[in-house]
Amino acid sequence: MPRLSKLIEKLEDYLEPKIGPWYERHKKKLPLYAALVLVGWYFYGMLLNSIRLGTAATFHKAGDEVVESIWVFNPFRNWFVLFTPFGLGATAVIALLICLFTGTGYKWFSGYKATRDSRGFDILPDGTHGSSSFLTKKEMGEFLEVGTVTEVKGMMLGKYKRRDKDPDKYALYAAHRMVPGDNNNLLCIGAPGSGKSRGFIIPFLMGCAQRGESVFVTDPKAELFEKLSPYFREKGHYVKAVNFLDMAHSDGWNCLYGLDKEPQLAQTVANTIIQNTSGARESDDFWSRAELNLLMALIHYVVNLKDAHGNLLPIEKRGLGDVYQLLAHQSIQDINRTLAQLPPDHPAKGHHGLFLKAKENLWGSIAIGLGNRLAIFLL
Repeated sequence: MPRLSKLIEKLEDYLEPKIGPWYERHKKKLPLYAALVLVGWYFYGMLLNSIRLGTAATFHKAGDEVVESIWVFNPFRNWFVLFTPFGLGATAVIALLICLFTGTGYKWFSGYKATRDSRGFDILPDGTHGSSSFLTKKEMGEFLEVGTVTEVKGMMLGKYKRRDKDPDKYALYAAHRMVPGDNNNLLCIGAPGSGKSRGFIIPFLMGCAQRGESVFVTDPKAELFEKLSPYFREKGHYVKAVNFLDMAHSDGWNCLYGLDKEPQLAQTVANTIIQNTSGARESDDFWSRAELNLLMALIHYVVNLKDAHGNLLPIEKRGLGDVYQLLAHQSIQDINRTLAQLPPDHPAKGHHGLFLKAKENLWGSIAIGLGNRLAIFLL
């Protein structure tokens, strides 16, 4: 059997978000409200007693007690008359009449409900004058997460309060519901200074940190990095920054890492480098294709470099910077001899063979062009 204390606790949890905001807004005026309620209750009870006694005086029968006055001033009789059968019935009739005369009853029973917009006009359900309105809590719940700050897990989009003056502790938050397989892209548009970072980007990144998600951020001014990198580190993330303006103070990523185990990805890396260092009409000409073959041969050679004991060199010595060093400090003839000595099954052999198809007097120009493309990796 459920304990009474547990039931009371559930009732408190249910009523707190409904009554709590009103209490916080009006707690300073509660003594005044209590006095006004008692006075109003007193006069309403006097009205009920006058109706009851006036009816009895008008329709009394012989032998009935004579009504000397329809006015009752005893506060207890006026307060408690509301809970008599007459008081409950009269109150129900008065409430019904108020509903009918104000149109509230028609809205309740017909379902035709005009929504009062906070901007000062009514929104009709038939859309006669347009149907645009702010989402209600129920409508938001159909495709968003709506709950307290500890309940929602997705990207927070905003705060929902029934009234603007309600305390934030009673506010609910709307969050993007991350559904696997759905389009979870978000678009935020706003003029400079409109609060995109403060109101959207920063909460989004903080949510990612709390959920343990990896994040790539394009941050040209480094403002987000300065504000949020300590928070991400606190949540157990590795935080890195790529600074193309000052490479000496930039973290790096070796894009050749793992290519010794997945050699097929070398094609993707080489194509990306060539396409992003070519002009609009250069990405598919003879020079670009020739440089691509030489680049792929050198990538396969570098990522498979081994020491005297047959072990792969540390990954720090197998990067694009090492490819550039080969081109910068060795002649094309030395490079060709080195690649020619590789075993027949080495992944660099095929691409080197295609490079050698070009005329010998063009090899140097191809190597110089490729070196220019890779100059950024000198550091």
